[in-house]
Amino acid sequence: FNHLIHERDARNRLALIRLIGQLGTASIEVAYKYLKDERWYVVRNICGVLAELKDPDLADHIVPALEHHDPRVQQAALKALVRSRTVRAAPVLANSLLKLAPNVLDEALDELMFLRHVKTIEGLEAFVCGAGTNLAPSKKAVQILNAIEVEEALEALAMILRDEKVDIVIRRAALQALSNNRSEEAVALLQEFAKTHSQLAEEAGSALKKAAAAK
Repeated sequence: FNHLIHERDARNRLALIRLIGQLGTASIEVAYKYLKDERWYVVRNICGVLAELKDPDLADHIVPALEHHDPRVQQAALKALVRSRTVRAAPVLANSLLKLAPNVLDEALDELMFLRHVKTIEGLEAFVCGAGTNLAPSKKAVQILNAIEVEEALEALAMILRDEKVDIVIRRAALQALSNNRSEEAVALLQEFAKTHSQLAEEAGSALKKAAAAK
C-alpha cells in the first residue's frame, strides 16, 4: 500500500494494484482506511484496489469516492462499481447522479440504461427534479425511466410531469413517454393530469384523444 501511494508510474501502479489483489480479503479493511485520505490520487488508486480485491461490500463503501470533488476519483469509483457487478451498484449510481462531473454523469447514465433496475427509479426522479437546466442528462434519465417497465417508473414520470419547477422541455419529454405507453396505468395518470390547470394539461388531453382514436 505504501509503495502504491508513492508510485508515479502508471504501469507500476497497475502492477501494484494487481499484487494487492492477491493478498486476500484482509487487505480490504486496510483499503477502506485509505478511502478517507485527503489526497485525490490515493483515493483513486484505492478504488482500483477494491475492484481488484472483488470487495463484496464495495457498493456500501464507494459512495464518498463516487461523490468526490475530483472527477478523476469519480471516474475510478464508477469503473470499480461497474466492474463489481453487484446488484447494489444500480441504486448507488442513481442516488449519486447529482454529485457527478459531466463526463462521469454521462457514463453513469449509460450504465443505468443498461441495467434498467427498479431500485434506480427514486434516484432518477430526484436527479431530474434537481438537475435544473442540465437538459441533456435529464432527458436521458427520463428515457431510462421510460425503459423500466414497472408501474413505479410510470408514477415517477407523472411526478416529473406535474413538477412545475422542472424545465418544460423535460416535462414534455415525460409527457411524451407516458403518451407512448398504452398501459391502463399510463392512461389513468394522463387522465388525472389532463384535469389540472397545468401548462401541459391541454397537450395531455390531446395525447389521450389521439390514443383513443388510434384504437
